[in-house]
Amino acid sequence: MKKIKLWGYISASTVLFWAGFPPNGILPALLICFLPVLRLQDALMNESKRTRWFFYWTNFACWHFATVWWVSNAHPIGLIAPLLIHSAILAFLLLWVDRIRLWKSAFRLPAFILALLAFEKLIISWDLEFPWLLLGNGLAEWTSLAQWYSITGVFGGSLWLLGINAGVYQLLEATEMKLKRRWLLGLSLWVLIPAALSLQLLSQFRSQTSAPDTLAVTVFQPNLDPYGAKFRPELFQLQLDSLLAYCDTLPSMSRLLIWPETSIPGDYDITPQGFNWQNAPADSFLARHSGLQWMAGINGFRFFSPEYNSLSARTASNGGKYEMYNAAILRSRGQNLGFYNKRKRVVGVEKTPYLHALSFLKNTALDLGGMAGNLGDTPYEGLIKVNGISVVPIICYESVFPDLVAEMTREGGRLLVIMTNDGWWGNTAGYRQHFLFARLRAIENRRWIARSANTGISGFIGPDGQAFEQLPWGVRGMLTRNLPLLQTETYFTRHGDQVGIAGASLFMVFFVLSMFIKPKQSQA
Repeated sequence: MKKIKLWGYISASTVLFWAGFPPNGILPALLICFLPVLRLQDALMNESKRTRWFFYWTNFACWHFATVWWVSNAHPIGLIAPLLIHSAILAFLLLWVDRIRLWKSAFRLPAFILALLAFEKLIISWDLEFPWLLLGNGLAEWTSLAQWYSITGVFGGSLWLLGINAGVYQLLEATEMKLKRRWLLGLSLWVLIPAALSLQLLSQFRSQTSAPDTLAVTVFQPNLDPYGAKFRPELFQLQLDSLLAYCDTLPSMSRLLIWPETSIPGDYDITPQGFNWQNAPADSFLARHSGLQWMAGINGFRFFSPEYNSLSARTASNGGKYEMYNAAILRSRGQNLGFYNKRKRVVGVEKTPYLHALSFLKNTALDLGGMAGNLGDTPYEGLIKVNGISVVPIICYESVFPDLVAEMTREGGRLLVIMTNDGWWGNTAGYRQHFLFARLRAIENRRWIARSANTGISGFIGPDGQAFEQLPWGVRGMLTRNLPLLQTETYFTRHGDQVGIAGASLFMVFFVLSMFIKPKQSQA
């Protein structure tokens, strides 16, 4: 009977987290998704550490599988690695919370919240980053309640949701009516004050928003199968000609045309004197559209001398060295105006984590088509400028890193441009989650977003997180909108994530102190 109860807690928490997390978006489920986890802890308190660790690990492994199973469509290891590693870390953190509870039961819930905030800060900061399951991402479909992300960022949402879960648990645990009323009041304030602040910020923003400049932007969705013709060399020129011909119908008002990640077929030298690809069709296209600039994702490379020393360097047939890049270029007729190299590369596909220590694994990256292996990590050269306007280029899952986007926006970025290829995951929740998370970046920085995705979703997102025109999954098309170019910085843009840093710092202090404290009673 006890085992049935334990598995019931695991099943309940998994269903609640899955139901509450985008794109399902049943917010009330996220408000109580940790209750079964806390009940699971209660039921296991007298069990051995091994037994408790097993059930804790299983609980979070089920969370990962239910929510991001679609990652395995690209490659099974993309799901297995974070499921194994992250679930193990979370299980050990719950064992630590058990220890704190034995020392001082009143510290159990604060320790629980701090441990989870520290975990989220870890998985977005270390070299095995996988920020997909940050709890604060759960408000991506409730942007009217997430306007205070312009102050706290997504970690503020994580703290808010964890606090609600802890408050509901404590309310249910309270036995005295006076104590229940006290917890109910505190919980009500914790829920309502941020929600009211969010609505106030939204009203204030919409009433005061004005921009002296605008930019007419077109996003293109080519809808090419990344597992099929997209990376077949014999079709590269045919693809380029076909895509340019389709874009010939873009409106004359457009001043910036955006193609998605790795959308220009082929591999090209991106040195200033290079880029010696077949640019005649592109220049002919740009000549037909006066005043248009073209931003697109490319597979880039750069040659170096044989003496060049880099862990990401590869050896060419002539003995020289070269590096590969997942990059974006901005081009006008006959001229390259800007270059950006992806700064957050996908673990296992585009980089080997901790390569200096694990250099013997440098040739084990997964090959999903297109580029594979350790891509070059060239120094960041700044924002791309379109007609003198600073634009923040964001490639693929860089849009899930709040601090990275804020850092570049802080440099004067007035428009966020996301170029991605979500086709690796197929028609699953993955591409929808990725689009929804971009809405939070818009709120955090109060900037318009133009998003070009290979297979969908392409479109525009306003600075309040509202989604406007969209191209659905699996169609080819273009959308054009005249976008206001805002320049006022939010608190989050100026200062970055302070909630996550504070939570992780307090956890470390708490953790170190706990090493010197002996629990009042021992466990098996």
